[in-house]
Amino acid sequence: MARGMTDGTSLRMVQFSVGQGGFDPFNYRIALPVNPDVTSLYDQVFTDVIDYYEYPNPQNACAYCLLEQSEANYTLGEVGVWSEIQNSPIPTENGQVILTSVGHFPLIAKADTMQLVLRVLSQF
Repeated sequence: MARGMTDGTSLRMVQFSVGQGGFDPFNYRIALPVNPDVTSLYDQVFTDVIDYYEYPNPQNACAYCLLEQSEANYTLGEVGVWSEIQNSPIPTENGQVILTSVGHFPLIAKADTMQLVLRVLSQF
């Protein structure tokens, strides 16, 4: 996202993933810190398109990620947002999909009797 300010690269949020990592296995009520160098989720179990996104202000983008009752019925602790490179001064990058946001949270035991909406706020 910082490249957008320096060389004009632009991104479009396209999909999200959830995974079974992200929480402390010895205390499931604690979310682990996010490693800023990751390029994938620890234990990705489900991927889908982003249901809705908005820009609450010029510095933030917000992705709403909906898990229906039949989707991702696991113990969850992490979410990632994937973005497509729309415009890059490096032509081979255009169209690539990269992980742009990762969030960790305490364990959620998602069951087939519940829907879950994850709201991921990214700051530019």
